[in-house]
Amino acid sequence: MATDSLRSSSVTSEEFDANSMVGSSDSVPVPSQCAAWLTGTRIRQFAVLVFGVQFVLLLLLEWHIYTHFLLSLDYSIFEQARYEIAHGNLDPRVTAAPSLGFYWQNHGEWLMWPLALISRVVFPGGFFLLLVQALATAGAGLVAMLWAVDLCERDLDKWKKTRWLALAACLVYLVDPWVYWSDSFDFHFQAIAALFLVLLARDLDRNRLWSGWIYVPLLLATGDLAGTYLVAIGISAGLLMLVRRKSVALPLLYVALGVSWLIAMSAIDANVASKGNAIVGYGYLVAGRQPVPLTDLVRGAIEHPLRALSALKASVVNDWANTAAPGFIGALSPWGISISLVVILSVGLLSPSIQRMFSRPLFQSFPIYIFVPVGSVFILAWAIRRLRPRIRRAVLAAGTLALAQAIAWAIVWLPNLPTTTFLVNNASATTLNNALRMIPNGDEVIAEEGIAGRFFDRNYALLCDTIPAKFSIYTRQVYFVFGPTLGSERPVDYFYSAIDEIASLPGSHLMIDKNGLWVFEWNVPHGVRSMTLPSSREIGAWELLGKIGHRVVSGQPATWHMGASGPAAGYVVYGAYYQSVRGKYLASVTLSATGRTNVEVWNATAGELITRVKLDDTHGRITVTMPVNLHNIVPEPYFTGVGLFTDDPIPPPTGDNLEIRVYSFGDEAINVYSVALAQSS
Repeated sequence: MATDSLRSSSVTSEEFDANSMVGSSDSVPVPSQCAAWLTGTRIRQFAVLVFGVQFVLLLLLEWHIYTHFLLSLDYSIFEQARYEIAHGNLDPRVTAAPSLGFYWQNHGEWLMWPLALISRVVFPGGFFLLLVQALATAGAGLVAMLWAVDLCERDLDKWKKTRWLALAACLVYLVDPWVYWSDSFDFHFQAIAALFLVLLARDLDRNRLWSGWIYVPLLLATGDLAGTYLVAIGISAGLLMLVRRKSVALPLLYVALGVSWLIAMSAIDANVASKGNAIVGYGYLVAGRQPVPLTDLVRGAIEHPLRALSALKASVVNDWANTAAPGFIGALSPWGISISLVVILSVGLLSPSIQRMFSRPLFQSFPIYIFVPVGSVFILAWAIRRLRPRIRRAVLAAGTLALAQAIAWAIVWLPNLPTTTFLVNNASATTLNNALRMIPNGDEVIAEEGIAGRFFDRNYALLCDTIPAKFSIYTRQVYFVFGPTLGSERPVDYFYSAIDEIASLPGSHLMIDKNGLWVFEWNVPHGVRSMTLPSSREIGAWELLGKIGHRVVSGQPATWHMGASGPAAGYVVYGAYYQSVRGKYLASVTLSATGRTNVEVWNATAGELITRVKLDDTHGRITVTMPVNLHNIVPEPYFTGVGLFTDDPIPPPTGDNLEIRVYSFGDEAINVYSVALAQSS
């Protein structure tokens, strides 16, 4: 494909001689005609400085995420493995996702073992993995930009014109919003893989073939997906070696190693997570057969091309976002096209049911963000050196357009980053940190997914990401950590009902109920090996603190409630949200009041009052029921970009949030015991 693009520009392969395509391993002299202040050496020094600053910015982002507990499932898996390996358990299980079995079966990320042992000596805290991720992200960008300078220096006579390309590529990577989005979501090995990948590719391009003995093992140790990256690099290097009339033996070896690695990981069940995604995502290509061998996937795509093309069509918007933000031109370069195709095809061929989850710009596509800017420099520098002036001007105009639109992507998307990283306020973060310190390290924790990550520095920790849910019990003391409105995008009513169930467990003790966080200590009865949190549409009102309400949590949990008395007017109960679709419902509130009280049902998504019941003295405890008819659904707004600068994210859950509130006029005593919302016929 790369050679076809070269021929289309009326350039023969003979023109790609060793001097123009392969950089020397020796230092390149500075051309005398170049301004002394912008030499290749100074651009490299500038790149080191700039990416050092980026590393600091990424560290600040990671530190905010870490200290505000915005770490969920993926971080939980990696952090628990790091902790256990560092403390001597060299074969840890994944209790965050029990279906995975042992950690080595996740994606075959063997690099975790040396990283964990290093962390024990150098940086024993849970922030270590995020620090490594930030270092790899900035490091990969730095290597890519040093490579870009190499490409510009290959023709010293053209240095004055090409040197700006390296600076432009540096800018593109620095402002690429997907780089920061990737690092803002938990921890993953893709940034580390990209670092070893770009080191390998740069040395291949400079004819330093010996370095593969170092970088290939490190790359493959980042997981099974690294095999696909190595195949892509082998293909790119092979194409260039053919053009340069050099041996393709080493590139073919890399392709063979990459394919062999994928087969080996599958054979020993070291890629259980990938197999699970393959069964769900690629099953339509192989008629649902399990397991899904690589050869069957290839044959299925060939035998059912329309199915494959239909799936690829569904990911076009996200494919554009992934390649456009880093400059898009480089995706057509010899070094960019293979990596881009491998990432896009592996995700784009997934069935629509899970495709958006993986195709949206994020860590899964991280290698694209490294290789596309370098590929752009490759194409534009070659155009300056080799093409006729008229064609060269057209190519450079396209490069200018690519730079302008990359900056536009940054303007549109970087300001949106705080909406994903500021879901836990400072007060709640402080309360979470206090809870973490209170829980003994040897005891089991069951935590809500959105805030669970930092609680996995222990042998036994489980995630609660849906209700109903069943949990294994490993220790005599179990701690439940729930924050229905903190860091989670799940419907909150189910988690509130789970808190009710936890409070009623024999031997359960409420430790913290502050700033949206609930922490319970449970003394597990003898012989109990598992427990279930059932789903319920009834919520204890004591969990729903309104402006003037005060919790009454003394005595038996069945008597806990929300109370209010005194001259102040306002909501006693607030925030009882129920994710609801169009239809008919029956709302109920159990309470007692000595004076004027309003019981209300709101469409919180639309900000509209649906129904209200006015009460006077209830003369004791009563249950108020209200029919609710949700006629119109107001789609919850979510950001998808502007104009051409859009992606195709997973939309919010269907339906609106119906909310039950209880209002006091301030001249009565009110006790609210429970609220509920159920569908009616």
